[in-house]
Amino acid sequence: MRKLTLLLGFLLALLAFALPALAAPAHKAVFVIGQKSYTVDGQAKTMDAAPFTRNGRSYVPVRYLALALGVAENDIIWVGDTGDVSLKLGDKLVQMKVGSRTLYVNGQAKQMDVAPLVRNGRTYLPARWVAEAFGYAVGWDEKARAVTVYPPGQEPPEVKPPVQPPVAGKVSLKDMPVLSDADLDAMGIKKIPLVKEWLPDKPGCGIVYPVQVVGYQVGSRNVTMWNYPPPSGRPIIYDPSQSDGIMLGVEAIKYRKKWTTTLSAPLAVGPGKTDYPWDDEFAATSVLEAFGIPKECWHWDEKNQVLTMRGADTTNAPAWIFGRDNPANRIRYIQIQAGTPYIKWVNENGRVEISEKLSDAPYVKDGRLIWDGQTLANFVLQLHHDIAAYGSGVKEPTPETDNLPALHL
Repeated sequence: MRKLTLLLGFLLALLAFALPALAAPAHKAVFVIGQKSYTVDGQAKTMDAAPFTRNGRSYVPVRYLALALGVAENDIIWVGDTGDVSLKLGDKLVQMKVGSRTLYVNGQAKQMDVAPLVRNGRTYLPARWVAEAFGYAVGWDEKARAVTVYPPGQEPPEVKPPVQPPVAGKVSLKDMPVLSDADLDAMGIKKIPLVKEWLPDKPGCGIVYPVQVVGYQVGSRNVTMWNYPPPSGRPIIYDPSQSDGIMLGVEAIKYRKKWTTTLSAPLAVGPGKTDYPWDDEFAATSVLEAFGIPKECWHWDEKNQVLTMRGADTTNAPAWIFGRDNPANRIRYIQIQAGTPYIKWVNENGRVEISEKLSDAPYVKDGRLIWDGQTLANFVLQLHHDIAAYGSGVKEPTPETDNLPALHL
């Protein structure tokens, strides 16, 4: 009898090793909307995609969620031709298909309220479905706009804001010395020409903003440009014969143009915190290029990660067209710095203005400074002393912009 008991114990032990079991949930993860950094058990990690929101749901890259839950790299199977995704952890096999609301857990079908989707080459799904299939709880931190994943019955993980990696020897924006016009000249940063395009049939008159609207696609260098707000706006034309220095009405309308071109680098580099275009992320220097700001009018300081943009040359322009009576109050230059949620303006009289702390900060990706489009477009207007501003920002696709999302001055 004793031998039989020992034999049964031995067989049960072998069976335990032969059949893998699902380990109890043991990891905690945080995914912040719009951020390509995430944490697993308090350790910072990076991914090549960012969570986003759509119709009130928070979508997380499935691959990185699976890794955070403990799924091994070789147990994440993606079949691109069919859109099928398989995730295996212990004795659980979770399967899904892009575009289908049916989730399979060990062959048992479950209906989801949304379907997996592909965005910028990555498969996304609200975290709840995958996490709960593997036995995890899912939470939402409204203040931090973060999805939290953790073992049931435990406290959610602490949500910490992402920190821009420090740069050795980096001088903070607030501590940088004020630059004079002579300093800017010595750095090779020229004033922006007030008029970018002179009119051959109207001597002394010219277009201030050769581009007012840019239609774009995320990740593409190809853009569509208008020198007026479509469908019925007008170009901003400097005309010294007018009382306010701006050509108005039908005469300005006849100079309207629309064309396509290719920038030196993509304008919009990725989606932002939501699925709406106004949260798309833009490369600062591509925004300047798109709106006709010459390269010699700005400077990128790689060491301090600071972009300096010089104001427009108003030497021969009447002061009243800018809405400021005192030329000394006009902007000499604007600076922004990676990882710093402030904007620094220096006026012609040397006065320094620092913005209030902003909700986010520009960051560096592949050597380029990235921020939201509305803020960057606002800089273009401010560098021109807010001449004839229409209201800058990113707008949703419309037939008037060839069904492209568009960045407006």
